[in-house]
Amino acid sequence: MEPEDLERRNPWWRRVEAIEEDFHVVEFESHEPKWDPDVRRSLHFEQDRVFTLRGPRQVGKTTLLKLLLRDVLGSDAHPRSALYLSCDLFQDPGEIVSAVDAYLESSRTVPGEERRLLLLDEVTSVRDWDRGVKHMVDRGALVAST
Repeated sequence: MEPEDLERRNPWWRRVEAIEEDFHVVEFESHEPKWDPDVRRSLHFEQDRVFTLRGPRQVGKTTLLKLLLRDVLGSDAHPRSALYLSCDLFQDPGEIVSAVDAYLESSRTVPGEERRLLLLDEVTSVRDWDRGVKHMVDRGALVAST
C-alpha cells in the first residue's frame, strides 16, 4: 500500500477536524442516549500491546475504534501517530503487513518519540491475520506501538 493510499484513508492526518466528519462519529453524536462502553476508558496505550476486540456485527466495534482515534487526536499527539485501517478488503496477512510497514515508514517523519496507535478494523476477516501481526511483533516492527 502506498503512503498516499494511507493518507486518503486517514484524512485527519491533513486536517484533524476531519474525524468529526467521519460517518461513525457523526452517527454516534446524532443518537441519544450516548453509548460509551467501559472498555474505552480501560484500554491503556502506554505499553507495547496487541488488543483484539471481538463481537457480533453492528454492535459498535468500528464506532469504538473511531472514538478512540478521536480521543488520541484530541490529545497532544501528532495526527500521524495513529493509523486507522479497514482490512475488510485485504486477502491475506501479507497485505496487512505491507500496509502497516508503509505506515511505519511514512510516520518516521513524525516529530518526537511518539507512540503509534494502530487500529486495524475488520482484521479478523483476513484469514490467518494473526500470523501477520505475530510476524510484525516478532521482528520488532511494533515497538512503541499499540
